[in-house]
Amino acid sequence: MVTAVAVFMLVFGLQFVRRFLTAYIPAFLTRPSYDEKQLVTSLREQQNELLHINAQHEFARHAKLKRLMNKNEDEIRRKGLQRQTQGLKIKGVLWVVGMALTVLCHSWVMWTYRYLPLVQLPTPWLAPLNRILRFPTNIDGAIGLPAWLLITNSIIFQLQRMWLP
Repeated sequence: MVTAVAVFMLVFGLQFVRRFLTAYIPAFLTRPSYDEKQLVTSLREQQNELLHINAQHEFARHAKLKRLMNKNEDEIRRKGLQRQTQGLKIKGVLWVVGMALTVLCHSWVMWTYRYLPLVQLPTPWLAPLNRILRFPTNIDGAIGLPAWLLITNSIIFQLQRMWLP
């Protein structure tokens, strides 16, 4: 039974690491730069200044400020799009790394515990599915590693659906 809990915790930990890798690290690495923050603050100042300019009396100044604002908005959009594409690339690479780590760990666990029954239950409890659940141990009433990994992943998926958006 200790092995079953250890396998569950390993799978749960791998899911947590994979979610952390793909969600938080790209967001941390693709934060807005100092220049982008400066552009946003200057755009806000220009918008505030534009509110105090009368378009009829100072049309040239109003038009010049409006063109400058449009230029800054385009620059902010361009930098944001660059940041977004860079974030998607990083997220994709980290997702592949997380999946490779998961595959390696699952392969190691399958190789190490392939003939060890993880959970022993009375045979009548597993009667219709006994052959499927005991694979590859061939011990009646046992739950083998492939079935246990399926059960564990199902439980973790349901927990994630309940707790995470």
